[in-house]
Amino acid sequence: MLSDKAELILYLVRQGRAVDVLALMEGESPYTSEASEGAPMDNALGQLWVGALYHLRFVEKFGETTVSQVKDGKVESSFPDVFMQWLEAGAPGVGLLDLKAYLEDNPL
Repeated sequence: MLSDKAELILYLVRQGRAVDVLALMEGESPYTSEASEGAPMDNALGQLWVGALYHLRFVEKFGETTVSQVKDGKVESSFPDVFMQWLEAGAPGVGLLDLKAYLEDNPL
């Protein structure tokens, strides 16, 4: 079962807002605060976080397809399984308060 935070993130991605989730994860969002700690220090969670970043970058460019794409001679792939594992781990690196602040200004 996913946490409320993870459910919100999944819904945002499905609504075409992967770029906003990505900005929150990377600390590039105006909503990023101390509540979003960035990459987890735990090695396993850190690997999931990186995989989630790759997945969101892919979704931002190509949508929610699982078919690898070629762009500028480079093969790019999505990582939906890793993204789901990151969500199931509680979406570490994204603060719930930051997500709520984003949603307050950008409602669904």
